[in-house]
Amino acid sequence: MREKDVKYNADGIQYVPPKYIEGKRSYVEYWVFDFDQDKLVRRRKYISDKSKTEARKKAKIYMREIDYLLHEGFTLGTATISPDNKPPSILEAFRLAVDIKKRLNGNRNSANHRSYLNILTEYLKNSKKERLPITKFSTREINLYFDYLSEVRGNGPRTINNTKIFLRSMLYVLKDRGIIEENPATKVPDLPTTEGRYIIFNEEQIKALVEYMKVKEPRMYLYTRFIYYAFMRPIQICRLQVRDIHIERKTLIIRSTKGKGKRQRPVTINPQLMKVIESMKLEQFPGHYYVFGKGKETCNKPEHRNRFSEAHKRILEACEMDDKDLDMYSWKHTGNCNAYLAGVDIYSLMLLNGHRELKTTQIYLKALGMLVPEELKTKEW
Repeated sequence: MREKDVKYNADGIQYVPPKYIEGKRSYVEYWVFDFDQDKLVRRRKYISDKSKTEARKKAKIYMREIDYLLHEGFTLGTATISPDNKPPSILEAFRLAVDIKKRLNGNRNSANHRSYLNILTEYLKNSKKERLPITKFSTREINLYFDYLSEVRGNGPRTINNTKIFLRSMLYVLKDRGIIEENPATKVPDLPTTEGRYIIFNEEQIKALVEYMKVKEPRMYLYTRFIYYAFMRPIQICRLQVRDIHIERKTLIIRSTKGKGKRQRPVTINPQLMKVIESMKLEQFPGHYYVFGKGKETCNKPEHRNRFSEAHKRILEACEMDDKDLDMYSWKHTGNCNAYLAGVDIYSLMLLNGHRELKTTQIYLKALGMLVPEELKTKEW
């Protein structure tokens, strides 16, 4: 331990921040003040992972947590100052949880977590609660926050329920690390929501949109073909890489960390989508390139899905389609309807949509106006 490494917390107690030591037995080393010995003592947290990459990831998490505890006053001995005696503020705690989540899961969902955190920060500052300790973040406080989202920001039940998922996830992180004892978000019920409207394009709209995109937005035309023919969600297409497409097997793979429900599944490439893929000449790009990356081009940097949504909205406006319920998912709904009408069986549609149960596909098709008994179409009363 070097003298210049010694730091002081808010109570004036010495400590040395953690550092990672890599070797045959890698560990995180730090120095904490022991009141019984009246001096700094060294402590080590050993990491058992054989993989250096995994060990480094875990070390970063440990270092972050240990540094936070030392800074907040953690010590050893009979006069120890427990972090529980001085809990972090709501804002500090959620920042820590978001950072831990990012270290555990990488950049996946990181942008969404930051967005939720920014809105929570806005609320805490506006309500003068940014210094309120995390232990005071009760079900009542959560409901007050949801009232703010509804009344001030104009958010609907679905957005508020998604916010609850974020809060619950972050609070579990804090509970697992002993910062809070219970997760108050588990006691907050979901708000009732109405089913979303499934609006499809008619033939004239499809023709107008396709003609416009082929001339003005050719990459958006290609992008929407993956939605229309493969029923892929926009976020799945944004994460699709060249190596995920297997032309010889006529399949593309939605990886376990990329698909809804974190399941890996193959998607069949039908003849129309195959022509689109072949026209893109993806074989000339490295496997790790994103099919629709930065600037909608095939490259090594991903593009945020909002850029595609914004572009599609402009396309709808240019084609004078002002129905607010029309969006990129309308291509998915339209594709399902046309596939069903073309004779594709329900089981195949279930596989293409990634549904776990046939019942889910049946409910979806009924909502789209399909599965109507043929005899009813000819009956009069």
